[in-house]
Amino acid sequence: MERKLIAIDLDGTTLNNESKISSYTKEVLQKAAQAGHIVSIVTGRPNRISENFYDELNIPTPMINFNGALGHIPHKNWDKEYIETFSKDIALDLVAEKEKLGIKIVAAESKNYALADQPNNIIPDFFPATLKANEVLNAINLQKDPSAMTMLVDEHKLPNIVETLKANFGDKI
Repeated sequence: MERKLIAIDLDGTTLNNESKISSYTKEVLQKAAQAGHIVSIVTGRPNRISENFYDELNIPTPMINFNGALGHIPHKNWDKEYIETFSKDIALDLVAEKEKLGIKIVAAESKNYALADQPNNIIPDFFPATLKANEVLNAINLQKDPSAMTMLVDEHKLPNIVETLKANFGDKI
């Protein structure tokens, strides 16, 4: 048998309409892994909201998060782990300019932290519903460069936000 890499996304593919892995999908993926194939989750999601699916599948392979910015094996030290980041100043600039731009919420995160400038109950998986003082996105708490940013924006202001991001940060983001 020739070993294959089976890279699976989560949203819109592996997860069903209830954001769960069906028993059939789980069985198929576990059989593929048991047959010697490499089944690996590759997602835009942060690790904090994808490790539960990794654990459910019980696959000992690398997982890719943040659209490729983090490669790791959850719960293990792996000598090939990598993390790509960008300047924390970008996140802090966006927090400072958010009202002017029409950004409702700004979140910045990496493998071991997630910060947001305010809590949110609309999309609790991506934005925290509650924040402790050390989870607020500000210059004091954002000590390391993040791997990803997520923003909740006014859709009518999105073209202006995109234009501003390109003009101010170009290929840095």
